[in-house]
Order: sequence, then structure tokens, then C-alpha cells
Amino acid sequence: MRIRGRGLVTSAALAAAMITATPATAPAQVAAGEAAGALPSLDITGVYVTGVSCGGFMATQLQVAYSATVDGAGIVAAGPYDCGQGNVIDFATCDIGASLPVLEQQAVTWSADGLIDPVSDLAGKPVYIYHGTLDPIVNDVVATSGVAFYRHFGASVEYHSTDPAGHGWPTPDGVLPCPAMPTPTTW
Repeated sequence: MRIRGRGLVTSAALAAAMITATPATAPAQVAAGEAAGALPSLDITGVYVTGVSCGGFMATQLQVAYSATVDGAGIVAAGPYDCGQGNVIDFATCDIGASLPVLEQQAVTWSADGLIDPVSDLAGKPVYIYHGTLDPIVNDVVATSGVAFYRHFGASVEYHSTDPAGHGWPTPDGVLPCPAMPTPTTW
């Protein structure tokens, strides 16, 4: 499959890039300081993808482009499919929510042209989106645009956006309020 002239991606490469295991049963909660027990049995029949920040944007790219293969996604601190459209200027319009109808139509067009899998394959697929209220990197408009994009195509979206958390992974230890983030040039 060719995605907008960016090269050929094989199924094997895609599979290697994604998380392909889901827990058959939820692991027991482990109290702080306790050692975790054995890993749970895994049902590896599904293909799911997840990521945070730029990894969240990449997870969205994979989920949408390979909607026939990817069964669901967990998106943390990111936004809609092809938000930046390959350049910083278009990311700015995504940043204010102005480009959402353009992004939705672009996905429909690429799907019809066979450049990505059918967007109809997104219908009913589970998508979990997390965005902290103190995130100084990805604003609320970008995060909610990602939610709206998936819902436009009928995905089953669960959106968690009420924690006073900064830009990062949620943890079992609870909310980590980190509004003071270093700029990308200091990472």
C-alpha cells in the first residue's frame, strides 16, 4: 500500500511497528512498593496501536491508514489524522481547529483512491483518547479535533479529558500535574 507518495509499507513492517497483544483478563492492581506478579495470559488475536504526543499522532496515522488491519487505538496527547499535512503552516490551522473538514475530506479522497484503507473500516472500532487539562504542548482544540475526526467516521470513541495532567502518559500512581514543560529545543 502506498500512502501519499511516502513509500511502500508491507504488512510485516506494519505488524512489527504495532502492539499486537491485548490482555485476556485485567491484571490485578499492585500497591506501591509491591512486586508485580506474573504477566497475565494474552489474547494476541487483535492489532492495536498506541502512542503519546508525536507517537499519538503516529498511532492515529497507522489506525486510519490501515483501518482494515488495526482493530483499535489508544491516543494520548495528540490530534487528528494528518493534522500537519506535512508542514508547520498546516499544523497551525489544525491547531485552531480550522482544518478538520479538510482532513476528513482528504481521508475520504485517499480512501476512494486506494491510498489508505477504506475509512468505513473505522466504524465501530474502539478508540481511547486521553488529554490532560494542563497540557501546554497539544491544546484542547487539537485533541477534540481528533475525537471529532474519529466520531465522523463512526469509531467508538472514549474521550478522557478531565484530569489536571500535563503532556505525557497517565500512570497508575494517579494524575501528575506537570504544566511546566521544557520546550522541545531543551529535550
